[in-house]
Amino acid sequence: MSFPVYILSKLQGCSMRPLAPEALGGAHALWQRDVRLLPAFEPCRNEVYEGYATSGGPGCGAVFICDGVGSSLDAAHALHAAGELPVWTSVLAVSQQSGRGQMRRQWVSPAGNIYAALRFPAASNYPDSLSSLVAGYVFARAFEMCGIDVRMKWPNDLLLDDCKMAGILLEDRNGALLVGIGINVAHFPRADCLREGAAVPACGLAARGFDFAPFELWRQLVDRAFFCYRNEVLRFSEDGLISRLEAYLAWVGRVVMIHGSDLGSCPGRLMGLSHDGALRVLLSGREQVLHSCSLSPIS
Repeated sequence: MSFPVYILSKLQGCSMRPLAPEALGGAHALWQRDVRLLPAFEPCRNEVYEGYATSGGPGCGAVFICDGVGSSLDAAHALHAAGELPVWTSVLAVSQQSGRGQMRRQWVSPAGNIYAALRFPAASNYPDSLSSLVAGYVFARAFEMCGIDVRMKWPNDLLLDDCKMAGILLEDRNGALLVGIGINVAHFPRADCLREGAAVPACGLAARGFDFAPFELWRQLVDRAFFCYRNEVLRFSEDGLISRLEAYLAWVGRVVMIHGSDLGSCPGRLMGLSHDGALRVLLSGREQVLHSCSLSPIS
């Protein structure tokens, strides 16, 4: 294991529940499995945080594990403010007190799932408006490399068999682009617990027969997302990138129900993406571009 791993008990500028290596395995049976795979930790302390660390100093690919934090994004912003969050470094929360999703909706966060925040590279060969889709794409590819076939629900969900398995939220603050991602590993909300009008039902990996522990899966996903970004995203032309994003977009070519646009709720055929990442839909025989809406499949 060449990357450093940190378990945080304190972090400047961020409230959290103190965590120690011996307590990590008690959070959930899946975390107990993770602990058995991690190398030995030694106490560590600097001006920014206290906790425990494996060998190696902070650097690209490091993972900070914490618990009882408001959200993994809060911890990531605090680490960035202190200069401790290089690109591709991430925070993995065992649980969250006030996780957030699209439209600032609260995300229920029991131990056993993945609640992570990753510092993502700033857009380079693509416009900023594509960043959310690019993040969704590299994680969709990463899941695919782990044997899990997912598709992107525009603009920020990952679907497994048309059920929401993960949600993605981007926050750009003080020069750092952070990707917050919640992945249903051990738990997922029942239909009666979803917000009214939810476009699709939820699902979890364990319930679908996939056997992963949170840290084990997160480390694999980050490694593969980095590979895809470097070897695929950065090598695509603008047209090539749009085409690749469309290949992983759910329901392309299908008639879907469109909600929340200026058109109200109406059916339309999903055609693909515009060059700024908006949706191209066919409505009454005419293609239109939508920058804000929600989609749901029509059976």
